[in-house]
Amino acid sequence: MRRPRIRLAPGPVRRIYVNQRAISRNHQKQTLEPVVAVDDGQGTTHHGHEIEILGPSRVKYSRDITLTGTPARVWIETAEGVDIYDK
Repeated sequence: MRRPRIRLAPGPVRRIYVNQRAISRNHQKQTLEPVVAVDDGQGTTHHGHEIEILGPSRVKYSRDITLTGTPARVWIETAEGVDIYDK
């Protein structure tokens, strides 16, 4: 069984999104940069190849407003724990 690189305990609302720029760079440069980003609600963004949300979550979409600091218009919100895995 794999162990997460980072385990965020339940707490403030986390926002999880896919970094499309990283996907593009991976495609162009044939690299494996992590593309899943987790804003921990305290000013730090963690990156991984896979995440597991350990409880209820909600998917949100906004046509007019992007997620602060990102171009993301669709994201997942949860106040539950999140495990972040590397490849």
